[in-house]
Amino acid sequence: MSIQVQGRVQTLYGVYAANEALSAVQTQDRYRTEAPRKDAVVLSEEGRTFGEILNRLKADNDKVREDRVGFYEERIAAGDYYVAGRDIAAKMLDQRI
Repeated sequence: MSIQVQGRVQTLYGVYAANEALSAVQTQDRYRTEAPRKDAVVLSEEGRTFGEILNRLKADNDKVREDRVGFYEERIAAGDYYVAGRDIAAKMLDQRI
């Protein structure tokens, strides 16, 4: 009776050798002193221009239109300003939808 183990031993040896090589590489990676690279975002010139314009529009939108406020203050103080309740309710419903 003859037992053939030579082929299996060679296969197992190959697996162990590959595992040792991988372990050595992982050990080297673990002790690497390089700082990890950080992500970065680079905007195109068009993107930067768009951002600037958008910021200006937002800033202008927050400004109070003093001329309009003054106009309505004068009318309210003089008693000339009247808005029907139906119009107020309609605007409130429009904003809700």
